[in-house]
Amino acid sequence: MILDEIDKRVLADWQRIQLEELLSYRYNELLPTIYITNLEQRGFREFLGDRLGDRLRENRIKRFAFDGGSLRGGIS
Repeated sequence: MILDEIDKRVLADWQRIQLEELLSYRYNELLPTIYITNLEQRGFREFLGDRLGDRLRENRIKRFAFDGGSLRGGIS
């Protein structure tokens, strides 16, 4: 599963609960998940919360950073 633009919006309480349940299920079943965000590591962990952040660290999350400007403005 790929979760894109994770930082795009503030989650309502029920949305956060659903996200936690989904990611906990994927964690328990050892299913791969790709997270795409513009957040730095600290902001990403704050968005997910300590519980999910710890689980990602347990799974030895692989981080890839891509630097550069947005291509959206330059596409015709």
